[in-house]
Amino acid sequence: MGDGMNSNSILVIARKEFSDLVGSRLVVFILAFYVLMFILSSYNFYSSFDVSSLSSKPEVPDVIASPAGVFCGAFIMVACYYGGLVAVVLGYSSMSGEADGKALSTLLVKPLYRDTIVNGKLVGASCFLCCVFWVVAAFYLAGLFLFFGGVISACFFDFLGFLPLAFILYMLYTMLFFSLSMLMCITFKEQSLALFSGFFLWIFLNLMSNMMFMGYITSFFNFDRSTTHLISSLAPYNILSFISGDIVNSGGVFDMLAKSFSEVAVQVFALLLYCFVATVMAYASFIRRDVS
Repeated sequence: MGDGMNSNSILVIARKEFSDLVGSRLVVFILAFYVLMFILSSYNFYSSFDVSSLSSKPEVPDVIASPAGVFCGAFIMVACYYGGLVAVVLGYSSMSGEADGKALSTLLVKPLYRDTIVNGKLVGASCFLCCVFWVVAAFYLAGLFLFFGGVISACFFDFLGFLPLAFILYMLYTMLFFSLSMLMCITFKEQSLALFSGFFLWIFLNLMSNMMFMGYITSFFNFDRSTTHLISSLAPYNILSFISGDIVNSGGVFDMLAKSFSEVAVQVFALLLYCFVATVMAYASFIRRDVS
């Protein structure tokens, strides 16, 4: 009985969270920015790509083996990069709106476990991000048919085969930043500082994948080059880049799984671990939070 009531409470909070995110002007603004940047980045990829480099024959030298892999690899990098920015705003909107409106304090004095509140918010945000993923995937696929109609028609099902992996990576990457943003909102009473901190984390974790930036870090902290490369390789965006590279260089989804399943699984697990740690930290901070 208690578990059923708890599940119902989670669903109620999740539905409220989803509707609040849909109705938030800040969220609508960042989604418009996300779609704009996604379209511009995708158009830049479409317009600069050499169709003659595509081939369905892996044995042909100097030719990319899997058009579907190329298209999906580019999709993952663009969707996740700006998706992390959207997730920061979602995490901020999820917690700051409640705190400012005193609704969070009202929830906490009701007969609800604190983890039920966090679970509801995570479920609601996950559903929202899931919807965003499939909408941008549909836009991207429409663009592929517009620019590479013949090529994408020939490898359409291969592209669809890569989408489940793309979806997993997108959800892990965005939920990482969503949890970090929630953590910042719980940690800092000044919500503008919390939003700034969320943006800073997004920028910093993405800059970790940039070797020029890591070179400055090496000089400043007097690290050796091998340590810098190790830190950079563990950056979330570099993990995406590694998996995307495997997808691009594969002859299809089954070829990729056969050749590099263990390597991809390790990278996905690393991203999952990042997401898990960030979520646990948000949980712990919320449970210890003082209600004023």
